[in-house]
Amino acid sequence: MAWHGGLYGLHIAADRAIPGLLPQSPAPPDVTVRLLAHALADLPGGDPGGEAAQAQRIACDPSEDVAYWHIDSPARGPLLRVDFGRSASVVVDQDARHVWCAWGPDSSLEEAAAYLCGPVLAHVTYTQGRLCLHASAVALGSRALALAGPSGAGKSMTAAAFADLGYPVLTEDVAALEVAGATLWVQPGPPRVNLWPDAAEGLFGPDHGLPAMLPDSATEDKRYLALGSDGAPGSFCARPLALGAVYVLGECDAALPDSQVEPVTGAAAVGALVSCVYPQLIYNARTLAADMAALAHIAETIPVRRLTRGADARAVRALCRAIAADFLALDRGD
Repeated sequence: MAWHGGLYGLHIAADRAIPGLLPQSPAPPDVTVRLLAHALADLPGGDPGGEAAQAQRIACDPSEDVAYWHIDSPARGPLLRVDFGRSASVVVDQDARHVWCAWGPDSSLEEAAAYLCGPVLAHVTYTQGRLCLHASAVALGSRALALAGPSGAGKSMTAAAFADLGYPVLTEDVAALEVAGATLWVQPGPPRVNLWPDAAEGLFGPDHGLPAMLPDSATEDKRYLALGSDGAPGSFCARPLALGAVYVLGECDAALPDSQVEPVTGAAAVGALVSCVYPQLIYNARTLAADMAALAHIAETIPVRRLTRGADARAVRALCRAIAADFLALDRGD
């Protein structure tokens, strides 16, 4: 493989650079990625809807234009194929050690990479044994705090506000956790924070100048904040950090004069964490049982906080300061 990079604790080998990821020195890979450009017919298993295909559609999400297929390949064994509309199609082997990705003539490598770096490599990470929270993570001192919640909760916007205040960002949207002894480590994600246009304007004003995530797309208008090296404003933390606390982003309440941070413990903490697990491409009973045990362990050993914030985007920086103060108080044992 000509290119090596890292994401979510994985060492990735690919046949070309994957946009948005940082290169790494060559090493034995955890997963190989083959990028087949417009050669959709060259994906293992071929056309899953064709007459000769040994494929079964196992799920479909019309609202997201995503279809999931189980393929019995005589050469490669069981495969999972995911078609992300017209943007990209991805095939993953059973052990998540090999990934193939192709895209149609109306798409691009950059658009396919958005799916690779999100749900696909999160699935690979999960299958190889790391629990993934639907969370961004920020470095405060030598530890990380996770900003967790469902889609639309404001994780990315809050992470970008932390970056603007000078705190390094460790990952955005996917927080892969690895257990080492008694410590939970948060693995680095891509060195950028993706933002919807209203969030970018709310944080940085109408003349924010943030580049488009997919400049040639007619349908995707997200922007991104590029993160620099450790120590610089808007910096990226490229090394794993121990998880110090999880902050669950709750509903906005414009009537509140200040942001509120309250502790959550016991069964309520487990329930809050369950709602913040990153949605995977496919589950099974074994992994779900392991997830519940891991979430219960997090709730017992890591402080969990619930956040209530004002609806005004300009209040996000005040929320960040409240989170930072609470986190530092936890570190001091207050």
